[in-house]
Amino acid sequence: MNGIKLIMLIFILSGCSEKREIKITSEYVTNDYWPFGISSFFTIEKQNIKKDSALNIFLPAFNLDEANHWNIVNKLETDTTFVFDYSGNSSSKIIDDTVYFYKRNRGKFYKMDKPFGLTQGEFESIGNLERNTWYKFTHLRESYYHIYIFVDSIGRVHRFNQNLANF
Repeated sequence: MNGIKLIMLIFILSGCSEKREIKITSEYVTNDYWPFGISSFFTIEKQNIKKDSALNIFLPAFNLDEANHWNIVNKLETDTTFVFDYSGNSSSKIIDDTVYFYKRNRGKFYKMDKPFGLTQGEFESIGNLERNTWYKFTHLRESYYHIYIFVDSIGRVHRFNQNLANF
């Protein structure tokens, strides 16, 4: 009996120590937080580089200096023509393991009017993320965690996390 309890304890502890992951490609997003009801929707916003700003993630100094990741926020602004919320078919959580941008999922994408938060349309898909373009993802974890990605010219995704809650 004690051996069974020990095995169960090891199994529970190993499950608790697993690190949850969010993976974003130009074709889809997977989020290990969804099964835990962390998020019932997420938002994708295309970003434009502000006038008189520049972001070159390929410069060696860019990735060496963590402060540059915070400068991303100050150098980008939302392209209000591309703001989408994705909502699953469950009111409490997203039920898809993977949400594809280019094909139908169980939920829907909703085009949002950024300043007013009004829905402008409902879509089955939004297409793959564009190359040479910045995007901001929110509501994939807690509300103070943002992910900025840059899809480069060959479709590779470069990711920069912003944890405003510091936890």
